[in-house]
Amino acid sequence: GITVIEAMNYGLPIISNHKGAIPELVVDKENGRLIDSKFEFKSAIDFICDNYENVSKNNIEKSLDFSILNTVKQLERL
Repeated sequence: GITVIEAMNYGLPIISNHKGAIPELVVDKENGRLIDSKFEFKSAIDFICDNYENVSKNNIEKSLDFSILNTVKQLERL
């Protein structure tokens, strides 16, 4: 999870599968692609190439949800 969040912080697009915690971080076609098989990889890369700026911006924005400041604020609300 942390590696994906770090990549998102740099605006890098994410291509992953639906396993583990990744689907909690990646919204398909918003800040990356979630695929079910290796046969979808080419279409995922095509999507990223066609939408790189938006995906990158969305990843930077979403990574802020996991910043230390935001985490502290959430803990303070408990």
